[in-house]
Amino acid sequence: NLIVRDLTTFQEYLKGGRVKDYHTIYLSKTGQEVHLSLNAVPIRNAQNEMIGARGTAHNITQIKLMEEEMNKYSKLESLGILAGGIAHDFNNLLTGISGNISLALLAANEPADGEIYLHEAESALRRASKLTNQLLIFSKGGVPSMEKVEIAQIIKESTRFILRGSNVMSKVVIVDDL
Repeated sequence: NLIVRDLTTFQEYLKGGRVKDYHTIYLSKTGQEVHLSLNAVPIRNAQNEMIGARGTAHNITQIKLMEEEMNKYSKLESLGILAGGIAHDFNNLLTGISGNISLALLAANEPADGEIYLHEAESALRRASKLTNQLLIFSKGGVPSMEKVEIAQIIKESTRFILRGSNVMSKVVIVDDL
């Protein structure tokens, strides 16, 4: 015993004659959706009025579920390929920047204000490099690794980076046992 969701639509199709491969969703007594493919022909009386139908119903629920899973997999695969391409391009840029910063640090004869900024840039590059590695892992179907980080340091570095070049000063206060 199934409850049809779109009986009116099906009956309208039947009025036109034979119905082939009509896909619909029915509800079972338990409320579970059942995907069916219906084939039917109308039964008519002597006045050519439709008084019923004769046909078959094929349960295609498993096929529909497999199609949905394949669509999800295909979307994830495309996303992984995109993430991999972005990560490789971004990593190439980071390598060039990181190399130049390292050379500048080696060439500095004495500490200067600019050296602080070079160290901060180098730190940001290391974090960006970790991010690209996670993208690469994801693009190959792996699960990015989780690690504990010092949130206070990240907040302080991010605040300095965002405010650089402005006349705004910041004061970050974070409890020690955060």
